[in-house]
This record gives sequence, C-alpha cells and structure tokens, in this order.
Amino acid sequence: MNKKIKVWTIKDLERHHSSINFPEYQREPTVWSRPAKQRLVDSILRQFDVASLYFYKNEDGSLDCIDGRQRIGAIMSFLEKNENDKEDNGFALKSSNEVFEEDKPPFAEFDGLTFKKALDEVSKGNKAAKKLIDAFNDYELSIVELSGSHRPDEFNLQFIRKTIPLSTNPSVPWSRTSEPRSMRLLPASKTQASFVTEQ
Repeated sequence: MNKKIKVWTIKDLERHHSSINFPEYQREPTVWSRPAKQRLVDSILRQFDVASLYFYKNEDGSLDCIDGRQRIGAIMSFLEKNENDKEDNGFALKSSNEVFEEDKPPFAEFDGLTFKKALDEVSKGNKAAKKLIDAFNDYELSIVELSGSHRPDEFNLQFIRKTIPLSTNPSVPWSRTSEPRSMRLLPASKTQASFVTEQ
C-alpha cells in the first residue's frame, strides 16, 4: 500500500467532500454530541492540532474515508453543509476550556453565532468576524492518502490498527491491562463493522 501526506485547508475539505465515500466499517455519521462538535471547532479556531484524516484513493479518484468521519461531519455541520446531521446542521459556536478559566477565550464574543451568521457579519464590515471566518476556512488539516491496495481486507486491517491501541509488549496484546485481551472483527453489518471482545 502506498502513502502520501498532504495538507488541506477546511476550504479544500469542503471542495472535496462530495467525492468522499464512507465505508460500512465507519461509525454512523452523527455519533458525536453537539458539545463535542463545538469543542472541535473551538480547537480549530485556537489553531490546536487535530488528528489526521485518513483516506484511500480509488482508481476513479474518489476517496474512501478510513478514519475521521466524525471530525469531517462536525466541520461540515458547522458550515451547515451536512445533510446527515438533522439536529446540529448549522450549530452555533461555543468556546470552552476544560482545564483552566480564561478571561477571554479566542472569538468568545461570537459564542452563540452560527457560521452563516458570522458570514453575514463579514458582509456588514465586521473585521473580527472576518478574522474568525478566515481562521476556520484556512485551518490546515493533515491528510494521509493511501492507495495501491490489492486486497479489500487491508481496509479492515488499516482501520483496526489505526483505532485500537497496540502494546509494545508481545505478551500483552493491549496497552492497558484493563482492556480485553483480544478482539475479533466480524463481517460488516449494514451500518458498521461489529466487534466481539474476548477475555
């Protein structure tokens, strides 16, 4: 399997979104709660690092999402361009900090404002709103693009290795001893892969 590392802005993600497929082993499109989606947007506006998005590039140029569906969905919902998110499509910004109290979090003055309303503020000449829009649209996402797989089973293997912690001690299959000792991947259901844990 071949691997390329790329950088997309959120504007790039928005442009590519229609060509991204979400295979059955991915979770449902709207698992995250609204506060989780708002924390992601807050992290982006703070320029925090966000985990890479993993795609497999098909021969026709379309992309299969291997890891990152919830992040993509949250971003598209904030942009109000996620038809799968009936409850939160177009959710409002909310600053948060679980670690310490802040006198003035970044862009806190826009709490309660949606992306579209922020765009309206930009059209009225609001420079602070333009700074928010630019910070979000221009945020750079790390993209891992895979290609050249000769077996469909490699997708399941890639997904499992990406999402399950691996121990460096071969006698302990899990990095945390409280976790199950092993895991089997069963045939994918209509919505997602099914996992069975074994003690």
